[in-house]
Amino acid sequence: MIAAALLLAAVAPVLAAPNTDAVSVCQHLHTVYPQYTVWDPTGTYATETFWNQSYYNNAVKEYWNGVNADNRPACAFFPANAQHVSVAVQQLNKYPTAPFALKGGGHNFNVGLSSTNGGVLISFNENLSS
Repeated sequence: MIAAALLLAAVAPVLAAPNTDAVSVCQHLHTVYPQYTVWDPTGTYATETFWNQSYYNNAVKEYWNGVNADNRPACAFFPANAQHVSVAVQQLNKYPTAPFALKGGGHNFNVGLSSTNGGVLISFNENLSS
């Protein structure tokens, strides 16, 4: 029984529900840029982007510090140009409690700077336009 409680405590952050404001940002990004936004394949909106789930999985697992890979964003956004980034930033400004992270190569070892749990991951590393 104690082992089960310890296991649940260890995975609870991973199982946390997405932030409501983050979901709003993700919904907007998916509406405007459906080909560049991928929902968490285990989340509520997974069926909307199931064909691109490998991009999401790669974005959340490829980190220099494996602890960052424990975070699970509500969605991953793969901007192809500055306009895409601008729209994402404008949406994040509309929803100031939405957690977000910016990921380049995934080499930042600080948890939460290039990864987010329940927030919006903006990944510059892999681009869905290629």
